[in-house]
Amino acid sequence: MENYTISERLFSNNQASIWEVARKIIEEHYYPNNNAQAQSLTKGDDKTAYNRLVVSIRTKNSLPPNSQYIPIEKRNISIPSMSEFQSFIPNQEGTSQAGTYVIPSGLFSNNQASIWAVARKIIEEHYYPNNREQAELLITGQNKAPYNYLIVQIRQRNNLETKAEYISISKQSINIPTLSDFERQLIPGNTRQSSQTQINTAAAGTEKTIIVIDPGHGVRGTDGGSNMRWFDSGATNPPKATREKADYLESVITLDISQKLKLAIKNKIPNVEVFLTREKEIDLLDEKNYSEYTKISSTISKDKLSFRSEFALAKKADYFISIHCNDSP
Repeated sequence: MENYTISERLFSNNQASIWEVARKIIEEHYYPNNNAQAQSLTKGDDKTAYNRLVVSIRTKNSLPPNSQYIPIEKRNISIPSMSEFQSFIPNQEGTSQAGTYVIPSGLFSNNQASIWAVARKIIEEHYYPNNREQAELLITGQNKAPYNYLIVQIRQRNNLETKAEYISISKQSINIPTLSDFERQLIPGNTRQSSQTQINTAAAGTEKTIIVIDPGHGVRGTDGGSNMRWFDSGATNPPKATREKADYLESVITLDISQKLKLAIKNKIPNVEVFLTREKEIDLLDEKNYSEYTKISSTISKDKLSFRSEFALAKKADYFISIHCNDSP
């Protein structure tokens, strides 16, 4: 085990992005004289070593399993030794090659193994060996798109029948997607299963996938050309209560959900940027508030609805997620 002191410049609001810290460790600590190797590990197609370093930093420094930030009081952190880190790298001696997996003999019965059991083992022991919570979520959770994607990919990459349920013992060493390919399926709503489609997506290579989340309501602007006299708070509890007398406002709840969703996406998906259309209640009729949006794009209007889609277009979003929560009697 080694120690690493996080540079002060990486801290903002008394915390540092764990992903940025991991990148700096690879570039400046493990490979200070080999920029090409450092870049391939942090910006290449296979992020296995990069992701496992983040998991190791969390574990060695008693951070929550899904933490995205390191607090400033943990500026001096413990990190894997050079030899331990190198064991994370695909194609190193003693590790499986990137894109291949050797099926454990214990999974075979009558010279064949269930493709579903193999996929489960790949997720549990190959993609997330140090994060059982994430592995179980992908296997038993409600969203089976990544799990199903893996099944389809195993069939396609190993010339199996389209609906094959078993893998012959003669194919004990199989081809599988890299960790970064697999993790692209974790983006909400992404159910694409074609490997060729995957290659052509914005997430391929080093290009980042951009997601814009829109917390509903919470804006004062124009409405049908007329200036609104008050903030749009959305649904209220009690129903139809005034803004001042309501116990709950939809605009506050949607913002809270959106902020948590942003953190969850950034924490679980590498190579992604997430933006909120608003970080607080905003007044587009106030020139100071409005000027913050015209810095993003001069075409953003003051209309309480139009500015949201214009913001997403200005950010060149691949995904736009709108959060609302209607009231009920």
